[in-house]
Amino acid sequence: KILRRMLFLALLANAQLHAPPQRYAFEPPAGARSAGNICAKADGDRGLVHAELWLVSPQECESHCEAWPLCTAYEYAFLGTDHRGYRRCELQAEPVAYGIPAAGYMCKVKRAWQPSSPQRIAMNKLPGSAGMQPAKPVQGAQLLQDPWPHRHPSCPPPTKTCPCCGLIWAGVDLTATQCLDLSNGDFTGRNLEGAVLEDAVITCAVFDGAILKGAEFTAAEGEWASFRNVTGEGPGFEELAAPGADFTGAKLIGAVFNLAVLRGATFNDANLDGASYLHADVTQASFIGATMTHTANFSFAQGLNTTIGLTALAVASSPTATPP
Repeated sequence: KILRRMLFLALLANAQLHAPPQRYAFEPPAGARSAGNICAKADGDRGLVHAELWLVSPQECESHCEAWPLCTAYEYAFLGTDHRGYRRCELQAEPVAYGIPAAGYMCKVKRAWQPSSPQRIAMNKLPGSAGMQPAKPVQGAQLLQDPWPHRHPSCPPPTKTCPCCGLIWAGVDLTATQCLDLSNGDFTGRNLEGAVLEDAVITCAVFDGAILKGAEFTAAEGEWASFRNVTGEGPGFEELAAPGADFTGAKLIGAVFNLAVLRGATFNDANLDGASYLHADVTQASFIGATMTHTANFSFAQGLNTTIGLTALAVASSPTATPP
């Protein structure tokens, strides 16, 4: 018996050692169509927990999903129509149940290949056929308890499913889409280089950590928008109406805030080298720890004498610093 048990254990160890690696197939989710699809949960919510990659091919995106144990599906987006050709890969970490039709997007669900017999089951089986099972996500994926601890008390937690959230990427022009409602949208860390968000409604929207190089927010409006730690040279905020906006830690070299309404806004620890605030309303705005403010232009700005932390040189440089 001892010899038989030792032989069995040896055979089991050998089988495990030479077992083939887990294989996967990728298939469209329910409701998908050939023209394109966005990944969505069972309740239709498109705001899945995910990891994001840029400038990779569809094949590379699929390979990353196959290699990442938490990945349940991937969404590949063909963004922008200019020579830059932006491409985004989202590796989903939550179950994907449906595909919402949308041109320029591709959603593929990861399915583990589990052969029902040792000799067969091809990789191209249809969903639900023998040997194909949905990959199950690991429970308790690394979720932050409070990803937005600095949001205004009046703002609910931001969402990725606001009315126009799915359109906001690098190079987009909202004036062409006429979809302008970004209220309470979550654009954290998103690449918005060259995006035109003119006249957008940005109440409680979160752009924290986003790339805003050359982005345009001309005449956008909404209270308590958050731009914490955004980066980018030369973004345009002309005529922006954003009381209480938070630009803490932002790097906005050469930003243009001419005629903007920024009452009670926060620019603490921001880099405002070469920024322009011509005729802007900065009443009770805070600039504590902001750097390079001596090179910013506050000519004809309103409420300069009520600001917090703005250098005396910046106030003195305004030819008509208008009190509140």
